[in-house]
Amino acid sequence: MKNKKTSTFKNIILLLILILILSSCATKGSKNTEKDLDNLDQVLEILRENGADINIKEREKIQPHLNYSKNFITVNEETVQVYECTDSNTAQKELKNIANSAINWNSTPNYFQKDKIFIIYIGKTDSLINLLKLVAGEPQYN
Repeated sequence: MKNKKTSTFKNIILLLILILILSSCATKGSKNTEKDLDNLDQVLEILRENGADINIKEREKIQPHLNYSKNFITVNEETVQVYECTDSNTAQKELKNIANSAINWNSTPNYFQKDKIFIIYIGKTDSLINLLKLVAGEPQYN
């Protein structure tokens, strides 16, 4: 009876160790940030740290009358819109306005928002959606 308990205990310990190893492998290589997301440069940095090929197509300065700037970048050859806002509340409000508008997108829109940044990706590529989740969390308004 004692050997059976010892054997069961060892199996549980080995199982726990295996789970810890597998869970650490699942997140290895993905670099996420817990710091505030304030500008396009931080978005680009996170994407590059996670192996994305980035090109800036169009970059604007924040327009005082709009409280945001609209930037177009390519991530792994797909177009992504990144908006830099003056504050987090503006980012939330502007993204909600766009998501609830009557815009007729040519594919599935994916909306992301974190802090002063919101991102719009019109497409279905899972690997890109996963990269954008690393930047700004789960999609919103989908």
